[in-house]
Amino acid sequence: MRPDPLPSSEPAAWPRPQPVATEPDLSFSRLLLALLRHARLLAAIVLAGGLLGTILAIVLPSKYTAQTTFTAEQPQSSLRLPSGLAGLAGQLGISLEGSRGVSPEFFVTVLQSREILGAVLETAFTDSLPDRRGVRSRPLIEIMDVKAPTPAKRFERSLKRFRKRVGASVDRKSGVLTLSVEDRNAVRAAEIANRLRELLNRYNVERLQSQSRQQREFAQQRLEGAYKELTEAEQRQLRFLQTNRQYNQSPLLAYEAARLERAVDLKQEVVSTLTKAYEEARISEARSTPVLVVIDQAVPPAYRSSPIVPLLMIGGLGLGLLIGCAVALLAEASSRPSPDRDAARAELSAAWRRMRGGRGRSSGPEDASR
Repeated sequence: MRPDPLPSSEPAAWPRPQPVATEPDLSFSRLLLALLRHARLLAAIVLAGGLLGTILAIVLPSKYTAQTTFTAEQPQSSLRLPSGLAGLAGQLGISLEGSRGVSPEFFVTVLQSREILGAVLETAFTDSLPDRRGVRSRPLIEIMDVKAPTPAKRFERSLKRFRKRVGASVDRKSGVLTLSVEDRNAVRAAEIANRLRELLNRYNVERLQSQSRQQREFAQQRLEGAYKELTEAEQRQLRFLQTNRQYNQSPLLAYEAARLERAVDLKQEVVSTLTKAYEEARISEARSTPVLVVIDQAVPPAYRSSPIVPLLMIGGLGLGLLIGCAVALLAEASSRPSPDRDAARAELSAAWRRMRGGRGRSSGPEDASR
C-alpha cells in the first residue's frame, strides 16, 4: 500500500488579481489627443462651417411673415318653427335651424381651400420691382412666376406652392384665429393676409345668405299652402255657422263647432309662425354685415422671418465641428499604422513564404528522380 504524500511546506499560490480594463478611458484619451494633434485642422473646418452659414444667411432671399387675428362671430337666429315643420324641412334637405356658430377649425379649412387661394392668386398685388410709373401691380400668379408647360399646370403648381406659404391656427380657449402669410415683400405679405381675410368673410356672408335664401323659399312655399288651408278651414266654419245658428242647444253641434274653431286657430298659428319666419329669412338674406371681427390688421413686418443669421451661424459651426472631428480622426488613423493591419499583413506574408517553400521542397525529389 502506497503511503500518502507528505503535505507540502510551500503555501498555495493565490490567484493574481486581474487588471481592470481601461479601454474606454484610453479610447477617450486617444480621441482627445487626436483632436488636439489636429487642432488647427479642426478649427479651420469649424470656422469654414460658420462662414458658410453666414454666407447662406446673406445670399438666401429674405422672407417676411405678416399676421392678422380675428374671431368668427356667428349671429344667432331667432327662427323657431314647430317640430313638424322642422322635420318636414329636414326631409326635403333644407336646414331651418338658424345660423349656429360653427367651429373655428371650419375657417382654418376654408382658408386652405382651392376657391379662396385661387381667388387670391388672381388678385393684383404690389410688385417688388418698381418701374417708371411707380410701383407695379400684377396678379400674384404672375409675380410667383411658376414655370409650367400649360396654364392649367401652372395654376396647379402655383396653388400648391402658395398653400405652403399660408398658415392658419386657432386658440381653442379664446376662439381667436391667426392667419399668417410668408412672402419676399413685406408690404405684399400684409396685403395677401388682409385679402385672405376679406375673402373668408365674403365666403361666410354668402354662406349665411344662401342658408337664409333656402329658409325664405321654404317658408314662402309653406306660407302659401298654410294660407290656403286656413281659408278652407274658415270656409268650413262659416258654412257650419250659417247652417246651424243655434248649435249651442245640441251637444253634438257644439262639439263640431269647437272642433272647427280649434282647426282655424291651429291654422292661424301656423300662418303667424311662417309669416315671422319668412320675414326673418328675407332680412337675413339681404344682410351683408361682416361676421368676422378683426382684432389685429395685417401690417408690413419690420423684421424678416427667415433666414435667421444667428441660427444659420450656429448651425454652420455645429456642422463644421462634426465634420472637423471626423476629418481629424481620419487623419489620425491614416498617420498611424494599425497594429491589427500590420499583424495581418505579416501573417499573410509568412503564409505566402511557407506556400512557396513547400512547392520548392515538393518539386525537388521529382526533379532528382528524373
